[in-house]
Amino acid sequence: MEEIEDALEITESPSEIEKDMLSDIVQFASTEVAEIMHPRMDIVALDKEVDFDQVRAVIMESGFSRIPVYDESIDHIVGMLYVKDMVAHACKEADFEWQRYLRPAYYTTEHKKINELLEEFQTQKVHIAIVVDEYGSTLGLVSLEDILEEIVGEISDESDAPEEILYKELSEGIYLFESKATIGLLEEVLGLKEGAFDDCRGEAETIAGLMLEAKK
Repeated sequence: MEEIEDALEITESPSEIEKDMLSDIVQFASTEVAEIMHPRMDIVALDKEVDFDQVRAVIMESGFSRIPVYDESIDHIVGMLYVKDMVAHACKEADFEWQRYLRPAYYTTEHKKINELLEEFQTQKVHIAIVVDEYGSTLGLVSLEDILEEIVGEISDESDAPEEILYKELSEGIYLFESKATIGLLEEVLGLKEGAFDDCRGEAETIAGLMLEAKK
């Protein structure tokens, strides 16, 4: 892989965009789900006990086409609600039994390589997976779009919210980061070598997790 990356650096490519894409393809096979997933705290999910009025409100507010549904806690995902399945029932009353239309949830692990997950998405014909740890607790969510963006860059549509700003520079060399910003972003912004925090990060993926590990 390192030799291929070196070759890309000296190759005369028609454009920087193409060279960046080729580099992303090289890195693709070594990227784990944990590096691209949406963390647990950012998941929009529905309690299976809520009425249809609340379901409609979440659908309208979130703009998502697939929403996880849980029983009692987000660690117990019982299915996925596909918004397209609700279109024909949009005007039903609050007591409409929307739970009958849930589809099975698909699960994956945080350390699975994303090229393997992409193949699973293709064979299983699913577009989204719940990321769980070894105990079955929910860690995050990853979609087909997240995987494709690792190669082609950001994919935006009219329903996407403006990109969240996870850090800002207060003065020269001094930054303020959101706690949910990834360690990878921290390394990139500060110009640090990838893996600079490997000795102290433990299993942490975010700055908040890194701080907790440092306090142990």
